[in-house]
Amino acid sequence: MDRPIDSQRSKVYKAEDRCFRLMQTGTTVDPIVSEHTAIQVTAASAKIDGLNHCLIQLERWISHTWFRERWPNITKINLANGAGSRRATGTLWYGNTARIKLPIFARNKWVMLHELAHVVTPKNGAAHGREYCANYLLLVQHYLGRDVAKLLRHEFQRGRVQYKPKIVMSEKQLTALRERFAKVRMTSIAAKDDTHGKQ
Repeated sequence: MDRPIDSQRSKVYKAEDRCFRLMQTGTTVDPIVSEHTAIQVTAASAKIDGLNHCLIQLERWISHTWFRERWPNITKINLANGAGSRRATGTLWYGNTARIKLPIFARNKWVMLHELAHVVTPKNGAAHGREYCANYLLLVQHYLGRDVAKLLRHEFQRGRVQYKPKIVMSEKQLTALRERFAKVRMTSIAAKDDTHGKQ
């Protein structure tokens, strides 16, 4: 089965630019950003020296109880240099191993979390779809803090990035909902008739 079209990719990248890159360079001044949040974002954008330090950070994240409760199947990290590559990548590799490639420019916490979100998101959805974005926000909130997640969520909303999972209802649930709406409508019509009858 082919994956759905990745229609949100550029929107997600632009939201990240506004949240992390532009703020780090001081080219954006957003009224919702407190000094504390600015410090957290700067820390998340700071370059991590050496692939080994990136691996230590990633292993720390996936061994955390919070992570294990949500994604117990991911137990190993295979981290590659990504030399010569123009972008970082992340995927689930051989069932339980996270395969992440990090070129030098991508060695910071927020990019690593971006790629880790690709690893934990099932491959039956769009690469930067709703489920991916929801997982990315969860990871950012847990590992970078609520304020940084709030800023990223704000940028998602500003850029019209869909990050809330679609509500899927069974036929039974849809029938119950239709019946409830019909009752409310009948009650509303009856109330109007009573009001008109008393005049």
